Amino acid sequence: MQPHLLLVAGLLVAFSLSGCGSKTESAAPAPAPPVPVVARPVQSLAQSRTVAVSGALEADKTVEVGFLIGGRVSQVSVEEGGRVRAGQVLASLDVGSYRYALGAANATLARAQDEYGRLKLMFDRGSLTASDLEAAATAVAQARAQQQQAAKNVRDGQVLAPISGRLARRGTDPGEIVGPGTPQFTIVSEGPILMRAAVPEAEVSELRPGLRTRVTVPALDSTFTGTIEAVGTVADPASRTYAVKITLPNPGGRLRPGMVAEAAIATTQKVQVLSVPGEAIVRDADQLTYVYVADAQRRQAYRQRVQVGGVTDQGVQLTAGVRAGQLVVVGGQQRLRDGASIHLTSPAQ
Repeated sequence: MQPHLLLVAGLLVAFSLSGCGSKTESAAPAPAPPVPVVARPVQSLAQSRTVAVSGALEADKTVEVGFLIGGRVSQVSVEEGGRVRAGQVLASLDVGSYRYALGAANATLARAQDEYGRLKLMFDRGSLTASDLEAAATAVAQARAQQQQAAKNVRDGQVLAPISGRLARRGTDPGEIVGPGTPQFTIVSEGPILMRAAVPEAEVSELRPGLRTRVTVPALDSTFTGTIEAVGTVADPASRTYAVKITLPNPGGRLRPGMVAEAAIATTQKVQVLSVPGEAIVRDADQLTYVYVADAQRRQAYRQRVQVGGVTDQGVQLTAGVRAGQLVVVGGQQRLRDGASIHLTSPAQ
């Protein structure tokens, strides 16, 4: 091939490679702009050691009542779930047969009293022995006892509410035959409500009556403040735990017996904990918990798995994943990904 043809071919190849390089460089994506974020340092706080317990709520008072005599129910005056007041009639029996028995007992008592009066006159005149008069007095006493029992049976034909509260259970309806002593109604008080929990023996020494506690009720998605009322002195032989009773005010009636509750009891012992603002916590679709740690020198944020231990006075306690002084993102993390470039929009505090 002629020398000038080789030169032309070389130039064409060079131009071709130069054009390819330009296309490659123009196709490279521009770097993503830094994401503006707000960051706060992980704090190390001296906080009261917390004992976590769980249990169920129960009414301060729960009373079961029923008829003291047997018979057919003639009327039920209350509905399940309704309010009742102390002394209110809950239900009544058909007491016709008991009223008949009371009438007969009244007549028997009247005859015994008349007989005693007649014999007393004879005794006063000296025509009757003391033993005969004493037998007449005994007959009066027996008749009076029978009359009082008959009157009580008539009164016991009604069930009265012993306390004010709500009717938790109604166990009978008109027309039913009931026996004596069988609980037919359950009433729960509406005052303060109780939480009973079991505490391991290793932690019970840190608890005492009067300690304040935060009680979370998942069913209401709410937290309440309670007070330890009593701490058991004898361990359960099977579980080696001690009973703790916590009192919760319940002015609105939101707390109901049977609800599951979780209590965090702050003891007098101080411990160091790591705390971050609640806004720093991120949960993914699998409900795993993360924070974004901000590297101020590299101007990047890294996603870090953490373990939440509870609530502190300043936010949320973390038991694993971070160390004191690290910066965590508390604003703008919704736009972040692991390793994203960031711009701190406010000074770390």
